[in-house]
Amino acid sequence: MKKVLYIFSLIGLLAFSSCADELNTEPTDKVSGSTIFADASSAETAINGVYRMLYVAGWSSNWGSENCGQTAIQLLGDLMAEDHLMKEQGQGWFYEDYRLNVHGDYSNKAGRPYSIWNFYYTIVSNVNYIIASENTMGGDPELKNSVVGQAYAMRAFAYYYLIQLYQQTYKGHEDAPGVPLYTGATVAGSEGSPRGTVQEFILKSILI
Repeated sequence: MKKVLYIFSLIGLLAFSSCADELNTEPTDKVSGSTIFADASSAETAINGVYRMLYVAGWSSNWGSENCGQTAIQLLGDLMAEDHLMKEQGQGWFYEDYRLNVHGDYSNKAGRPYSIWNFYYTIVSNVNYIIASENTMGGDPELKNSVVGQAYAMRAFAYYYLIQLYQQTYKGHEDAPGVPLYTGATVAGSEGSPRGTVQEFILKSILI
């Protein structure tokens, strides 16, 4: 009996080793960075994914329906404006933004500070990978320039909102702390960038 088991084990090992080279190791629901940024056509898929991020929800651990990307930020900005006045406070979506009650809690991942920060810096992180592949990306040169140009524009878009939402206006606050500026691809273990001043941030944002 033992001999039979040994034979079946040996057959199994030989069968596995003979077909191991034919196994598909590329998952069907994910694409590696080296694959997607190797060519302009696949990189265009990545920039389209960034546009999709503008309207998907889930940028915080709570209030998913009220953290629906760029639309939510525009709505809460309108509700917090000085020229907007409700007859009654009421209850419902975004009413806490109107009451200015959800912008001071930086201690968890449920509120506005985290959701907005997470949203824009996720955009920055994604487009930085596209920009970093500019010199190695193959394919149609015109399409490559279009994709990379869109990535630069989306990064500027994200930084514009970050500096507006996490600091006062430029005039009169030139030396106030800005937000961290990242111009290269980053991973979880990457060293964080310092805030610098609003003036330094604006100048660097223009030059990159």
